Amino acid sequence: MARRTAISAGWIVAFDGRGHRLLRHGVVVVEGDRIVHVGRTLEGAADETIDARDRVLTPGLITTHAHIAGSPLDRSFIEDRGSPQFWYSGLFEMLPVRSEAQDEAAGRACVDFSMAELLRGGVTTCMEIGGMGAYVVERAAHYGLRVYMGLTFRSGRWLTRDGRRVTWEWDEEAGRQGLARAVQFFDKHDGAHGGLVRCYFSPAQVDTCTPELLIEAKQRADATGRPFTLHTSQSVVEFNEMLQRHRTTPIAWLDEIGVLGENTVLGHAIIIGGSSWTNYPAGDVAIMAESGCSVAHAPWVFARRGVLMESFALYRKAGINVALGTDTNPQSVIEAMRRADATGRPFTLHTSQSVVEFNEMLQRHRTTPIAWLDEIGVLGENTVLGHAIIIGGSSWTNYPAGDVAIMAESGCSVAHAPWVFARRGVLMESFALYRKAGINVALGTDTNPQSVIEAMRWAAVCSKIVERNTEATTAADAFDAATLGGARALGRDDLGRIAAGATADLVLWKASSWGMTPLRDPVKNIVYNATAEDVDRVYVGGRLVVDNGRVLAADEAKILADLQAGGERMWPRMKQFDWAGRSADELSPLSYREWA
Repeated sequence: MARRTAISAGWIVAFDGRGHRLLRHGVVVVEGDRIVHVGRTLEGAADETIDARDRVLTPGLITTHAHIAGSPLDRSFIEDRGSPQFWYSGLFEMLPVRSEAQDEAAGRACVDFSMAELLRGGVTTCMEIGGMGAYVVERAAHYGLRVYMGLTFRSGRWLTRDGRRVTWEWDEEAGRQGLARAVQFFDKHDGAHGGLVRCYFSPAQVDTCTPELLIEAKQRADATGRPFTLHTSQSVVEFNEMLQRHRTTPIAWLDEIGVLGENTVLGHAIIIGGSSWTNYPAGDVAIMAESGCSVAHAPWVFARRGVLMESFALYRKAGINVALGTDTNPQSVIEAMRRADATGRPFTLHTSQSVVEFNEMLQRHRTTPIAWLDEIGVLGENTVLGHAIIIGGSSWTNYPAGDVAIMAESGCSVAHAPWVFARRGVLMESFALYRKAGINVALGTDTNPQSVIEAMRWAAVCSKIVERNTEATTAADAFDAATLGGARALGRDDLGRIAAGATADLVLWKASSWGMTPLRDPVKNIVYNATAEDVDRVYVGGRLVVDNGRVLAADEAKILADLQAGGERMWPRMKQFDWAGRSADELSPLSYREWA
């Protein structure tokens, strides 16, 4: 007969069948890997009673988007760097270099580090996307982490050869072989270690897979009852490329080919139709002001298309002379171009009037239209710029805001990794909007740090910033995403909750600590104040895997030494994989110069 353990806690985040509820001075009883009782008092006898009256008991946290075989090596390299040419995304210059320079031993070190890092932060289930599947499966049993393993595959890859443009190289046969390997991996490892490990299907990115590959992978996921996940709408570069290929947004295209559904987990889905992105440095206003040129502003022409100058007041405050124009219909003034400097007459030019023009000029010249005009010397006091509205610092994709409705109607889930984007100045617009539309939003850790605690905090705070409303996304909303949202994305109604019949994935948090005191609302304290140091115990399937904040199966000194050694081998190799032959210090300079 399974051992029966009673946990008597000062606070329990318990599930009543409709949602999480706060239970004060309650008891949870675990038999084997299952919760058999939740209530105010103990029913029946117990083999062991854990006195946790000074603790908070919650369900284990879930990350629905992780890359544990490489993410720790992002540390001290990926931060604070990004090219405005690619809207500051690290996908096209930084991550390929890091991935190519990393060796297999470093990948193993990352897996061990990541599993310990996740567990000590209260994560009990991880949805891994990557290529080191066999090692991940092996180590999951060692550490006791519940893992969904998606062996990734794709039909092509992106790259930049000059730092100006992203190109795609295609090998459709490699994509088909990758899916075949994923199927074989699934057949061999799904259900390993008594169900601790499950497998699923994870084509890499929306812009690197053919529709045929995505459709077949989705069919495999449907047939096996497992998730189907895909990176999508994660960069402006990808968004624009998919518009050019298909004349629709990435998400709308996925809907067209039939791969959205209740088992679909979209990685990121943040650069969508209706979001506000060019994200190029806001230097154009200063350039115009310094050159002494004027702007002929035709507000109606753009306002009727939903485009506003951002903003008239900003231009005037910067010292730019702003005049008004009528441009097209209705019009009362049509001026021809005149010879400028030689005749002492104005020189006028349409510029920065569309996103298409803006993007084309970026690709041609690696700078904005206005900055390029300044470079070639045609800005001056007799220059009148027509429109100058889509400029560096404006907020434009200007595609219809239908993607949220598409996601909601399809029943898919979104794996939101807020920190990964927030550190590059990109926010989901917004978490509150997605939830209000009925989209299941789960949380992911993606790269580094691999902390769902931080993901909850950033999801809540970033949504408040976007909505300009402190009540837009609450601690409860973020905690739901980290528990119930993740469980729904995985199709598991036994995870992410403390209820009779649920799997015993549990976290005991300290109630008296620097992060958790004073304690009135444990969920608010966890989301807005706690750190991994506040995690006392973690159970996965009833197995104690973290005790007194220590991951029981982790050789901490060896894990840290192996990861450092992996970094020391990786950094010198980076220049051979960068398109411009740049070293690690050139790609990512140290925060301060070294002591002379």
